[in-house]
Amino acid sequence: MATKKNTTSTEAEIMQLLTENSDKLKILLSASKDDKPLKYKFKGKKSTKTVFMSIKLQYLINEYCIENDIKIGDVVEAATVEYLTRHGWDDKISDILEKTGNTGETGTA
Repeated sequence: MATKKNTTSTEAEIMQLLTENSDKLKILLSASKDDKPLKYKFKGKKSTKTVFMSIKLQYLINEYCIENDIKIGDVVEAATVEYLTRHGWDDKISDILEKTGNTGETGTA
């Protein structure tokens, strides 16, 4: 039978593990395969940007876009928003999003 001291140290270890992996847990808990891809609306004009990436990643994005009937630009925008938000730039992101009362629409183009 576990003692109170062992239980407390085990709980502390679990809490530390959860804290250290909170970003991964958020990703795992937030998305399900039934969810529609996020699409954000930004203020202002659209512009082009050339990016270089792995060919395998390019094929994966293309396949995802075809299966979900979404534009590559929407995937890149959503991924960029999620990345910058995760790294503390949520205030800057909210400044350039349209003020529609939501942080991201679900749905396809």
